[in-house]
Formats: sequence, C-alpha cells, structure tokens
Amino acid sequence: IESGGSRHEGLFDMPLREAREQFERDYLIYQLKKAGGSVGKLSESVGMERTHLYRKLRSLGIDPKSVSSS
Repeated sequence: IESGGSRHEGLFDMPLREAREQFERDYLIYQLKKAGGSVGKLSESVGMERTHLYRKLRSLGIDPKSVSSS
C-alpha cells in the first residue's frame, strides 16, 4: 500500500487498535473544527447519537470545549 507521504503513514506500524484510535481522534477533531466546536452539529455530520459521541470523545481524550474552528 502506497501512502504518498500521508501524515498517517506511521499508522501502518501500529497495532490495529492504536491505529484506529489515532484515526478516530484525528477525524473527530477535524470534523469538530468544521462544526465550529458544536457537538450537536458534529453528531449530525458523522452520524452518531450525541450521547455516544460524547462518550467516544471522552474515551479518545478530546475536550470539545478546547477545540475551536479554524
């Protein structure tokens, strides 16, 4: 698999669980910034119930209040 210098290139050297968690963390932070920090909007855009999303964010160490749009 050719990654083309992707910033996630190191994921291929991690155990699957760690790689998935890193991807999910980066993905949700990116989407949260796009949503202007709104967990409600994030919930709609990623297709998760808000309560499950809050649980996922907490498990990944993401504080929605500290993520601003950029």
